[in-house]
Amino acid sequence: GLPYDSEQGRAYACAITALMTGEAYLTSTYITERVGTFDGFEINKKPMLKVLRMHRDAVETINASYVQKDLLAGAAEVWDKTVERAEKIGIRNSQATVLAPTGTIAFMMDCATTGIEPAFSLITYKKLVGGEFLKIVNSTVPSALKNLGYKAEEVDGVVKYIEDYDTIEGAPYIKEEHLPVFDCAVYAQGGKRAINYMGHIRMMAAAQPFISGAISKTVNLPSSATIEDIMNVYIEAWKLGLKAIA
Repeated sequence: GLPYDSEQGRAYACAITALMTGEAYLTSTYITERVGTFDGFEINKKPMLKVLRMHRDAVETINASYVQKDLLAGAAEVWDKTVERAEKIGIRNSQATVLAPTGTIAFMMDCATTGIEPAFSLITYKKLVGGEFLKIVNSTVPSALKNLGYKAEEVDGVVKYIEDYDTIEGAPYIKEEHLPVFDCAVYAQGGKRAINYMGHIRMMAAAQPFISGAISKTVNLPSSATIEDIMNVYIEAWKLGLKAIA
């Protein structure tokens, strides 16, 4: 029920990512008790602990007004514990998390999206053995509509409209202010809405302080994009990247 390109959406993504990476590193400290630290930890102890503290301190930058208190508190708590244990006994893994597309894994787990990508579109086409296609509405659409307070018959009406027209724009019952929740990476056929390409950059910049490795992600631009638009993507990514690690 949150727009991908929104402060609330980014804050929520940050809190979840911080919690996952914190738990991964916390588990790494327990592995250390069994098999020891990673090779080279002692000579890299100071910068390694500095990185962990940077991850911990970044939790304080998450906008608390957009995130559930227990989620944010859980992220802060696990990082405090991780840093405390790492300072005492060291850590097994120099890096613990990356954000990759994970297409095959995500497909097997029936994920609606992969990695840090938004929904590509509200409709998915699956090719059948006989050569025909199965048309499926993104599974998160009904959940989002319910979370936004729509009644069962309204949800069914919106989903049916998407099945028929490939877009939520113009659907019955849908409120104008809720349309950004359903914006996707590309324009629907006949639709006029999509996530602005800078929204992809802003999401990566928000999550990066809570990832120990890199992010692999597509930035979708419309076919009307100019050379200057593409240049600005790289420049803005560079600027936000510097801000994220400052």
